[in-house]
Amino acid sequence: MAIRAPVSVGLIVAGAALMVADLIVRSYRLRQLVRGFGEMVSLGHALALTAVGDTAATVTPWRIGGEIARVAGARRAGASYAGIAAALTTEGAVVYGLALIVGCALAAAAGADWWSVVSRHIALQSWSTAIAGVVLGAAIVVGLMAMLARRALTRSRSRWWTLLTQTARVFRQLPVRVVCSCAALSLFSLVARLAVLPLLTVALPDAPSLRLTTLGSFTLLYGQLLMPTPSGLGPVDVAFTYGAAGIDEGALGLLVRWRLLTTVMPAVIGVVVGVLFYGREVLGLLRRPTPGLELDR
Repeated sequence: MAIRAPVSVGLIVAGAALMVADLIVRSYRLRQLVRGFGEMVSLGHALALTAVGDTAATVTPWRIGGEIARVAGARRAGASYAGIAAALTTEGAVVYGLALIVGCALAAAAGADWWSVVSRHIALQSWSTAIAGVVLGAAIVVGLMAMLARRALTRSRSRWWTLLTQTARVFRQLPVRVVCSCAALSLFSLVARLAVLPLLTVALPDAPSLRLTTLGSFTLLYGQLLMPTPSGLGPVDVAFTYGAAGIDEGALGLLVRWRLLTTVMPAVIGVVVGVLFYGREVLGLLRRPTPGLELDR
């Protein structure tokens, strides 16, 4: 254990460096996209709204709070709603398009081996119960969100239609070089996030092969998006301990380290950056007297 401890600390530091690099790359990507649509956002503001968006995404189901926070941050930086919507739409298309390609490639390369390893650790009855619970919870959340969305669209249909037409008009202005740059940065971000779990498994006494761990990392990262719980917390962790990443011995400790790097650390960075960039403004709003509540003297 004395020999492995420094190695583990070094791997955690390396994983933290990957997550920080991912944050910087995503901030630069967002700044490029927003500028590509004719809006001016500084790299500092892009970093702030990306970090705060990570925090909001961590504590909300399906990471929906992240987009809301980034829109608010971009508006605070002076960008228009049309430019923000076009930038986020382009970003999402590129990011999830690349993720689909990488996921298919990983499944083709290691899917059969991964399943043969994972199936030995899965209790089918426990999994069927867990899946039923997740589906039920997801159905409830989706139903509530659909009701809220329907009410919002019914009350402000003309405003949404105006925003969509403005976004489509702005979307045609994006240069091809910006799309190519966005794709390259997105690929780096994807690789950095995928590399965290394989990096941490180096310290395990009986680590799976790199391709199995990489596919497991992809499954856990993107499986979080399908869960109604914030950051997939709960179902994803159960899946991990049941061998969803192809890891048996040392899975719990590895899960803790992986969660600290991929969930806790980005959330903490977002809180710190948010306080530094927006703390004074928030305090000013809190200290502002509310009309009608002042006591007559």
